[in-house]
Amino acid sequence: MLKIENLTVHYRGNEHPAVNHASVSVASGEIVAIIGESGSGKSTLSKAVIGLLPKTASIAGGSIRVDGQELTALSEREWVKRRGRLIGLVPQDPATSLNPVHTIGAQVTEIFRLHEAGRPRDRRQLREEAAALLELVGIDHPAQRLSQYPHELSGGMRQRVLIAMAFGLRPKLLIADEPTSALDVTVQKQVLEVFDRLARQTGVAVLFVTHNLAVACDHAQRAIVMRNGEVVESGPVEDLVFRPTQPYTRDLAASAFKVRAINDRGGRPEADAATRAIEVAGLSKVFAHGSGQRFKAVDGVSFAVPTGSTFALVGESGSGKSTVARLILGLAQASAGTVRVDGHDATNLAGDAQREVWRHVQLVQQNPQVALDPRLSVEQIIAEPLHAFGIGERAQRFQRVAELLDQVGLPRSVAQRRPRALSGGQQQRVAIARALAPRPRIVVLDEALSALDVVTQARIIDLLDRLQRELNLTYLFISHDLEVVRSLSDFVAVLRQGRLVESGPTALVFEHPRNAYTRALLDATPGQRLREPGRGMRAVALEAH
Repeated sequence: MLKIENLTVHYRGNEHPAVNHASVSVASGEIVAIIGESGSGKSTLSKAVIGLLPKTASIAGGSIRVDGQELTALSEREWVKRRGRLIGLVPQDPATSLNPVHTIGAQVTEIFRLHEAGRPRDRRQLREEAAALLELVGIDHPAQRLSQYPHELSGGMRQRVLIAMAFGLRPKLLIADEPTSALDVTVQKQVLEVFDRLARQTGVAVLFVTHNLAVACDHAQRAIVMRNGEVVESGPVEDLVFRPTQPYTRDLAASAFKVRAINDRGGRPEADAATRAIEVAGLSKVFAHGSGQRFKAVDGVSFAVPTGSTFALVGESGSGKSTVARLILGLAQASAGTVRVDGHDATNLAGDAQREVWRHVQLVQQNPQVALDPRLSVEQIIAEPLHAFGIGERAQRFQRVAELLDQVGLPRSVAQRRPRALSGGQQQRVAIARALAPRPRIVVLDEALSALDVVTQARIIDLLDRLQRELNLTYLFISHDLEVVRSLSDFVAVLRQGRLVESGPTALVFEHPRNAYTRALLDATPGQRLREPGRGMRAVALEAH
């Protein structure tokens, strides 16, 4: 159904091609994954297939055929006729792809209004077809959902709406560009099963773009590994995991399955009160809606974080883990309960007392592209907390920035660059350096690795581990990625609907979960299809490598 041969794509001003003589094929009813880290060329290749390359890019050679039709020389007018009908695209982020001011029904039926497909439809017929599409992708109460707005649906439902829109005209090929990277593991599994079902029941070919080999293992029959614009290896996913021929593929698999032994971390004895960096007791947060309804986002949560350890909060979207972090940081007011930081009461502080807490408890946010001011240089960004807290003179601040760049593994030459000139991993290192600038004792990492590819994730995990040992830092780590939590944390607490359902040393909770919800989260972790009975995927991968 899709046949790419020797495709080369150049960006204006770049010496090396973004895609260099790449060849890919996908059969009807087959799911093929394109895997690689950021900058590997996988997204450029997928955009070339659907004719959405930016004006700065051009196809310098090769062939792209879908259902026998050559696509490389099409005009934009010809492309308009084929997008949606021949090729459908499922974009990465439903939060930016769906219009917040239009109902779901208006956005789904738009595809039929734009592509008449030979027969006129009245409003009732349009809504019936839209509801049937939503039902096809597994959305409950589809007729009711048509009248809702995107913000009224969960992240998983919004992503299914995008799948329904991409598949609405029954294209021969679906391109899924990182469609689950922002979703928690249980919702991710449910969304990816929609692609499995569509391929099996309708015969649509699926080109699945991802940075995570573990995700590809559960849903793709074959995978293509890209690096620096070139296909370095391809074949069945089992071969790429257990019998890779290229060192880069081995590194990618090791990063994806986090082969670091779990017993390298965790299992430390519980700390007594004198060594607790954070202590939360009976913490609750109630939000009031305009209609007079009250929603309890956090409900009686209690835990303690030993000094010098990494304590992870995990759970699905809406479980309350980020709200707990905001309450600890003083970015939201607790409705009940107490927060103690280094033995001092930090509940609902204000003014100078709250600023003193912020000096010792710093935050690293999820997406560095949003968290870093694009107008400032790296030096200005890292020095910002020093200015805010009145730490040091100009020369001392300059020296501190240089020290921090060394600590996070960045060359000092990046100090005068803007964030846009850095890779995603470099941007996150800048964010970490900024958090470390006032010499905090505690760092809160709120989904700080979820926007990064697995290779970059592994490097940042090593960096955080080293910094913790060198500086005796305490980490509160919020994440929905259980494999990252397994690699990084000593202790873990599992939240569900605002309540703590299980906690303890990471090794104990992950290997012997007591709660059914914890077991469901672990069962949804990517890489299950290749997991052997009684043996962990990480152990198998480690033996193979």
